Amino acid sequence: MLPEHGTFPKTLSGFLTKTVCICFVHRLCMRRASAKTLTFRGNLAMPVRGRSMRRVMVIGGSGAGKSWFARRLGLRTGLPVVHMDQLFWEPGWVAAEEQVFLGRVAAAIAGDRWVMEGNYSRTWPMRLARADTVIFLDIPTATRAWRVAQRVLQSHGTVRSDMAAGCPEQVDLDFFFNWVGGYRRRGRPKALALIATPPEGLTVHHLRSPRQVRHFVSSLRREGN
Repeated sequence: MLPEHGTFPKTLSGFLTKTVCICFVHRLCMRRASAKTLTFRGNLAMPVRGRSMRRVMVIGGSGAGKSWFARRLGLRTGLPVVHMDQLFWEPGWVAAEEQVFLGRVAAAIAGDRWVMEGNYSRTWPMRLARADTVIFLDIPTATRAWRVAQRVLQSHGTVRSDMAAGCPEQVDLDFFFNWVGGYRRRGRPKALALIATPPEGLTVHHLRSPRQVRHFVSSLRREGN
């Protein structure tokens, strides 16, 4: 269990100290993972055909690599990429009014072709009504935490390409320990329930490790997409 976020100093120096701890945990987890046999389940047993995907939802915890994956998928398939964070946030990290946000989502999914990355589970029903494919990046917590820590350190004070304008990267320990660390307890069960009983006609890919993610992308490359 991760410590309560309130016990950590809300400063960049404190964040750097905790990042060292995360790095150590990450290395241990990766050593354990490297000893495991790589297995693929579900649709990964078959060749991945990018041309069969027209409207794709990419979900997973913060730091799972959703933005990176969506961009690669867009390059392989030619699908336009939509980042949910850009639809939700206004400049200055102000959340958009709910109806404004939902209107933006509705406009984005009205298109015939897209890959949309992001969670915002309250929008799942409207997105699933249009999607033909869901890809769940089910990446271990330690790996995600390490990635988020790296992202903050590398991009602090700048606006990432997958984020809304006027929302620079910042140290947010509440987000880090509750949303990143708490995803396995709060968000992951929702995603597992979704892919366990998908709507008829929906293709599901459940990717459980960075290696499986790379395999998926390279499979698209071999298909020539």
